[in-house]
Amino acid sequence: MNYSISLSGWILALGASLLGAACGGSVVEEAATGASSGAGGDASSSSSAATTATGTGGNGQGGQGTSSSATTGTGGAEPGSVTPKLEGADLWVNCFPVVGPDPVLGSFTATYTNNGTSPSSATITSAKLTFVSAPNTLSWPLTVSPASGGSVQPGATLSVKHQKLTAKDGVPEGSPCNFCDSTVTLTVTWDLGGGETAIDTLPAEKVGCVY
Repeated sequence: MNYSISLSGWILALGASLLGAACGGSVVEEAATGASSGAGGDASSSSSAATTATGTGGNGQGGQGTSSSATTGTGGAEPGSVTPKLEGADLWVNCFPVVGPDPVLGSFTATYTNNGTSPSSATITSAKLTFVSAPNTLSWPLTVSPASGGSVQPGATLSVKHQKLTAKDGVPEGSPCNFCDSTVTLTVTWDLGGGETAIDTLPAEKVGCVY
């Protein structure tokens, strides 16, 4: 009987030991599982931080685009800032036989003053001589070179000699040689830009003819 009691006690003790080991293993496994879940939470937090940093970078790029747009564009010349003025003419009529279709020779001089704040220019659009011997008149177009006073700096004045070019055809009917010893007037028109024009005329002078 005593032997039986001792054996039963040993079996009970062994069972209790095994049960305790089993319970302890479960606790350890749950703890490990919790730790793993905690690590997963940290990874999620890191991902969120990376997303925030990316958004900030996007805002920075947008700011650069605005700055580039603000600096686009360049300035231009001021229309009408140049004042052209005729200073004198040295024009005559070549009436040597045989008289050509365009017997007018010579040049005229003009000054160009820039009263603006940026470089500008004036371009000749029309130049003509008006011959008068009452009751007759003759308007004679001139083609000259250069056709512009060139670029004039702010506050500067340029003096330019415009040379008369000989026309080969397309001249008016009549001849300046029919107005020798009469009077002639030079009128020039300029394009100043921006739809503005300027006109200047020299006083009438005696027609100079060469025979």
